[in-house]
Amino acid sequence: MSYLRLIVGAFACFATLSAMAAETEWKLPPETAKFKPAPGSELASSSCLLCHSADYIIIQPRLKREAWQAIVVKMREKFAAPLPKDKDDAIIDYLTANYGLPAK
Repeated sequence: MSYLRLIVGAFACFATLSAMAAETEWKLPPETAKFKPAPGSELASSSCLLCHSADYIIIQPRLKREAWQAIVVKMREKFAAPLPKDKDDAIIDYLTANYGLPAK
């Protein structure tokens, strides 16, 4: 008899939680991070923001051009990012100028 009460109680709890979950609506806050406006920002936005937010790039440590180049190649070759090879220099120039280490 106590097993039956346990099963009925568990079912009632599950049904209540399911009903609550069905009524719950999740809303993410709007994306507020944006790339710095500069030559190449539109290309970077259209290429990079397909897969992740601008925050992901903005919070990266400042990198040298070679590191940004390696990241762009990795995104295309390992993660199948739709980055045309003929646009690499423009994207890398933008990332280096705005989120990179100054040239010495």
